[in-house]
Amino acid sequence: MLPPASSPRRPPEQPPPQGAVRNIAFTYAATALDLIYLGTTVLIFPRIADKTIFAEYRILVLYAGYAGFLHLGLLNGFYLESLHSDSLMAKLALFRKARRLLIVLLLILAPLGIIAFRFLNPTSSATTTVALILSWLLLNGQTLHNYSSQAQGRFERFFAYNCIGRCAGLLLVAIIAFCRDTTTLTLACSFLLPTAVSVAAAEVLSKRDSSRACARSEPAERNVSIALQWKSCAHLYAANVFATLALSTDKIVIASQFARRIFADYSFAFSLSSLVLYAGDGMATATLPLLLRKIENEKHWKQSHAVWLFLYWVAPFICWPAEIFIRRWYAGYLTCIPFLMCFSATLPAIIYCKAYCGSAAIASRTSHLQSRVNLMGLAAALIGIAAARYYSRDPLVMCGAWCIAILVWAVLCSWRLGKGADDRAKAGLHVGLGNVICSAGAFGLGCYISRYGFLAGGLAHAAIAGAGIFLFSRFMRETRPSTEGAGSYS
Repeated sequence: MLPPASSPRRPPEQPPPQGAVRNIAFTYAATALDLIYLGTTVLIFPRIADKTIFAEYRILVLYAGYAGFLHLGLLNGFYLESLHSDSLMAKLALFRKARRLLIVLLLILAPLGIIAFRFLNPTSSATTTVALILSWLLLNGQTLHNYSSQAQGRFERFFAYNCIGRCAGLLLVAIIAFCRDTTTLTLACSFLLPTAVSVAAAEVLSKRDSSRACARSEPAERNVSIALQWKSCAHLYAANVFATLALSTDKIVIASQFARRIFADYSFAFSLSSLVLYAGDGMATATLPLLLRKIENEKHWKQSHAVWLFLYWVAPFICWPAEIFIRRWYAGYLTCIPFLMCFSATLPAIIYCKAYCGSAAIASRTSHLQSRVNLMGLAAALIGIAAARYYSRDPLVMCGAWCIAILVWAVLCSWRLGKGADDRAKAGLHVGLGNVICSAGAFGLGCYISRYGFLAGGLAHAAIAGAGIFLFSRFMRETRPSTEGAGSYS
């Protein structure tokens, strides 16, 4: 008599498959709430708050953006390993381990960050300092949950807790606007509340989902071994640090070298123009899990790039509706319009460097190249700002030098990441760069025609746009034969 057959081992549990349209819909719904919340703060606070208080609020927002410096690459490595793992239990185990390590790192490094902040901003209030350390803790917690939800394909959960947080933030902003209580404390609370509510809601939802997953899994699956690839963590962390510094060094210099009122103009212009950057971040969030799958035909490849090309071409033209807002309702900020024009011209390059190239590097596991190219971008930004600071004390000159450096960074991304890439990936990088140059050149040409006439500036921008068109057509001719039917992440 044969022994009874053992029951077949169940494969590791995987998250339910989600459609691309559904993922993008949830992501952009969350992004829309972000834009509404940010739009209300950007448009309401400058109108009802004193310019110095608004500048203090923007100082908090600026330095809160350095929250990613404190996790030392832990969250980047967690995201990378979770994306490339097929087991849901492994993803959950990675999440628990990353959360424990994150708490330890923040308790050690956050006080050191506050010392550095006080050194750079000795006149900042105690309220801003306390709010800053809380924002670092909360933003890192929110990033951990965002990465976990995206890696598991749980975009409905991603939308749920971000929706709850943003709705709480909008309610508080409405109360502040109604009561006209625009102190440093109330503006800081409006910044902290959405993240705090999001993290609390995410903790509740993640515990519920984790208990359900463990109940459905076998004991052997619950004890799955997990590990973080610290080398990849280091490269991704370095890439994030270099990119953040490249995009904010100019604001640090303006905040420390010029009066608070000038920084308020500068920061207000950047905050208006950067609203469109969240569209690029939203596209990266929704498409990155999908980039790990091979795209098998030319039609899908073109559809993938169509959305990115739309962002490149639409982004700069946010300048004109933003300028209308300023002229009608923000007479005190008319001096920020030249800054707004500079920042708008740079938006396609920022979306390309930060969102598209960053996503492509993670998907293709070339994070070491991303860290190097972002370092070169930071070097270009520092050289441009230092040169402008040496030759002029005009903040507009420094803004222009920074914008040129960002365009140089975009060229470096295409050149460095394209080396060693397959034909499809290289084609995607080159096509994106060509459209970035064309978009920035066309916008600059339009500004010169409408404001200064078609003279030297207009001709210069026409030359830039022509060079972009030439590069675009050349790269398309070179890569078209090899892109037919090829598969890649792009």
